[in-house]
Amino acid sequence: MKKLVYIVIISFLVAMSSCSNNRNTNVETMPPLVVEIPAELQNEPEVVKFIRASEKSINEFANKVEKLYIENPELLNKEAEEMSMVEKLKVMKVAGEMAIAFGEFSLHYAEMNTKIENYEEALDEKQIAAMTTVGYAFEKRMKLLEERLEEIKSLQ
Repeated sequence: MKKLVYIVIISFLVAMSSCSNNRNTNVETMPPLVVEIPAELQNEPEVVKFIRASEKSINEFANKVEKLYIENPELLNKEAEEMSMVEKLKVMKVAGEMAIAFGEFSLHYAEMNTKIENYEEALDEKQIAAMTTVGYAFEKRMKLLEERLEEIKSLQ
């Protein structure tokens, strides 16, 4: 009996994921973050490579989270008590996807902080100041993502 329940749940989740990927929405996603690399850092290929990798990671994370919000609008404002069993399963699926996206981003973020500390030891004061402006760009993107998610929730 337990085996049958697991098979039904897995089949349902697979069916939901294939349906939700085809959902047509009229909500536009945020444009990708493009960090302008300060002149002081352009001659540091390792730093430039790091900034581009960080930029890519932040964009992927933002896109995943934003997509999850756009594709699941009916679940954003419901309390658990108001949800059907199907909706609760969908919330579990979405929560799992968000946890995976956050986990991937967190790993890169921790690596990013370590590399910044290492780079700061090898850079001069102007380069460190330039690196700080890059950090502000990343922080600004995360703030914009928070605002965007609130905007998406308010559209529902």
